[in-house]
Amino acid sequence: FGTVMFYKTEQGIESFPNIFESCWTLWIMVTTANYPDVSMPSVNDNRLAVAYFFSFMVLSFFYVMNLILAVAVNAYDDNLDERKKSRAELSRALLTEAFELLDKDSDDSVSKKSLQNVMTILNQDIPEIKLMSQEDKDIVHAFLDRDGSRSICL
Repeated sequence: FGTVMFYKTEQGIESFPNIFESCWTLWIMVTTANYPDVSMPSVNDNRLAVAYFFSFMVLSFFYVMNLILAVAVNAYDDNLDERKKSRAELSRALLTEAFELLDKDSDDSVSKKSLQNVMTILNQDIPEIKLMSQEDKDIVHAFLDRDGSRSICL
């Protein structure tokens, strides 16, 4: 619209000579990087140009920028949900694999002794894991043993 409105004016020749240059000039206005340099020469020539620039700024700030922001936030949320789902699937697969490695008898259960041996090895080999007392190991096992069978089932 700026290409038509400012046709054969100094501002039209400088900032709105064709549709592509007009879009670029208006994009500069949206970012407010060079807003006065774009609008002031036109406003000085014709005060009605304020209506054009004001309406464009209101539309771009309150509608277009919010629309762009909403699309970006939705894309981020979708990506985040996908990553959470992927992590949950990976955690489930790794825990199932670990359970199968601990299930020596292939009876779909891990004994209290096997779990406590793993905790002892972790305490010795990984310094970031604090040393667990026998009482702490019993509490962890009791928490994982939901049915009270003294073994952990999948």
